[in-house]
Amino acid sequence: MFLQHLCTPALVYLVLGCIGSLKALGGSRKSSSKLMSFLISLASVLLLTYLLDYICKNYGITNSWYLLLFIFIMPFILLMLIMTYLTRYLK
Repeated sequence: MFLQHLCTPALVYLVLGCIGSLKALGGSRKSSSKLMSFLISLASVLLLTYLLDYICKNYGITNSWYLLLFIFIMPFILLMLIMTYLTRYLK
């Protein structure tokens, strides 16, 4: 099975991304919208898993871990920047 050949950062992202993709099936949207959201989410997870595995095997596991951390930390940084902007300029 291909999971045995994935490096650790790619496998971590695949597991967490699949959990997030399953979350896209929940909610109160129409079923066709849920399915499309799930498929897009799953495709992006598979693409980024492949990218992380490629980087891990060709450029080193450290670079792959940095990219994985960047993927998970960047949304929080962007959220903090948006919240700072909104509190500062929309008073």
